[in-house]
Amino acid sequence: RDAGEYFETTPPPIPWIVEGFVARGAVTLFAGDPGIGKSYVALSMASSASCGLPALGMNTRISEVAWLDAENGQDEMHRRICALGLRANARVAIAPSGFDIRQSLYQVEDAVAPATTQLLILDSFRSLFPGVDENDSGEITEALLPIQHLARTFNVGVILLHHRNKGGGIRGSMAFQGVCEAVVHLAADRDGVLTIAWEKQRMGGKPKRKRLMLTASGAVEPRLAGASCAI
Repeated sequence: RDAGEYFETTPPPIPWIVEGFVARGAVTLFAGDPGIGKSYVALSMASSASCGLPALGMNTRISEVAWLDAENGQDEMHRRICALGLRANARVAIAPSGFDIRQSLYQVEDAVAPATTQLLILDSFRSLFPGVDENDSGEITEALLPIQHLARTFNVGVILLHHRNKGGGIRGSMAFQGVCEAVVHLAADRDGVLTIAWEKQRMGGKPKRKRLMLTASGAVEPRLAGASCAI
């Protein structure tokens, strides 16, 4: 197209699901240390998005959520879903032992193909892509491009959970940062307060970092730590 044609119409707004964090048609890599609570934070955020409630000061668009878990198991997911009150607009699939998303991607596509799902959460890269060398840029690119294609084809926002290395960066190849539209870190300070910080946000500017604490009913800002609502 001639570049001048773009000036004949108004550019569409970014289709945020959680403003600044994940948008439809894009993949967000959400990375944190093992056991820090990234699954719980992501699930709490999904609970807010399923009802259209704000998440840590970020506006959400009410969305149907699909969660594919290969990390926590049936019993732990049961406990977390009940704690967060995740009821409306949400579906959960627990991956069986030996599941490899590369061989079963058609099942994930079938789940989002009806165009009702707006947010897909994959937990986690290590468990869903067994045998992939995280340090091999070619293998990582080959693994992630179908996920990016799924996001764009079905206009669904994807949050992919992953781990950080001992130095605080993304574990593995820089291809993780290259393929994903957004890269967000979850880290803890000495007082146990968690921080969400953006390394990359291709869609719009990078938001300011967010501080949060985990409670029995979700993730909340520190000043709201006694509250019962999720983020």
